[in-house]
Amino acid sequence: MPIIGTHAHGAFCWVELATSDSDGAKTFYTALFDWQYQDDDGGPGTYTTLLRRDQQVGALYQESGPTPPHWSLYINVANADEQAARARKLGASVLQEPFDVMDAGRMAIVQDPVGAVFCLWQARKNKGMGISGEPGAFCWGELTTADDAAALHFYRELLGWTSRDSSADAADGHAYTELELDGNPIGGVARLQGKQAGTPAHWTAYFQVSDCRESTARARNLGASILLDCQEIPAVGRFSMMADPQGAVFSIYQPSDS
Repeated sequence: MPIIGTHAHGAFCWVELATSDSDGAKTFYTALFDWQYQDDDGGPGTYTTLLRRDQQVGALYQESGPTPPHWSLYINVANADEQAARARKLGASVLQEPFDVMDAGRMAIVQDPVGAVFCLWQARKNKGMGISGEPGAFCWGELTTADDAAALHFYRELLGWTSRDSSADAADGHAYTELELDGNPIGGVARLQGKQAGTPAHWTAYFQVSDCRESTARARNLGASILLDCQEIPAVGRFSMMADPQGAVFSIYQPSDS
């Protein structure tokens, strides 16, 4: 179990589920990923930290407003205020200005120039996800947009990400760009094409599993809606996309060597 002590500047460091039914979400995800959870009732509502063998993998909370259930991706930065200001100069909208989350860290909510929303996180006591490279851990962030060129320019300038065209590896043959940080793959950008072109830009969280088919079947039995069932990417792995029982969309991924 690779333990993460600290996250590099520009790395995905946290995932957070806003849900319409926190109890239902706990039941679903603990059964699907063998997660445990710990509730914190110290704030205005209950904030639930998700765990795997005592290491943080993310969190969830019950959303009381009209926002549909969704997973949010957080990116670690050295200074949330500076990065939020830089994002604005690069054409993004800062939906929530940097603010302190008690002593856990400082964050901002940003909508990039193509419309996808993500969070900046300046860690203090909460360093973020504690494991990687094993079933149940976050493993990939994927941006879906009709304007991949604008998105790539923005994230390259904001976070120093690099990219390479990996369209030949895409399961459906569509344009796909792999994102890298310090030479290590961290995510991808999928270009919306044809009938999908009107879909709003968005980020999707991927979680690693040991068997894509078994996990997809388990998710279905637990009440998930399967949006894309076990797609094979030769020499890369398999993935499925689904919506949990409350409607939040995420993906699972099985590396080819597992």
